[in-house]
Amino acid sequence: VQPDDYLSWNKLGATLANSGRHEEAVQAYRRALSLAPGFVRARANLGIACHSLRAYDQALSNYASALRLLQPGRQSDSSVWNLARQTVARMAFEPSSTSSTGDRVTALKALVEARDLPGFSRAVGVAQSDSS
Repeated sequence: VQPDDYLSWNKLGATLANSGRHEEAVQAYRRALSLAPGFVRARANLGIACHSLRAYDQALSNYASALRLLQPGRQSDSSVWNLARQTVARMAFEPSSTSSTGDRVTALKALVEARDLPGFSRAVGVAQSDSS
């Protein structure tokens, strides 16, 4: 009904993700972000959908982008760090993933545990000024 309403696109993405339709959810979240690039919830939701698709590097880069948009120490900041922690933990159990080498997972885990946003962002390829 409202093709330019970023909130509706995010809600559609959540509905699709909750129905197990993660590929379609990714597209809905990307549409929401094309309309509102600074919409943190859609960025985090995109990370969750990528995690569900086992696209862990993409999940982590979306979490880093979301964190860059947030004020440190807020509740939502903690929620996104927890999502990153879960994704890094999951990577340790995916030996076939090229991004899941033991050293890399150990380094990512340390960065997430320390909540080192600059280091985490660099490690997942999110530039200092890139939140998109």
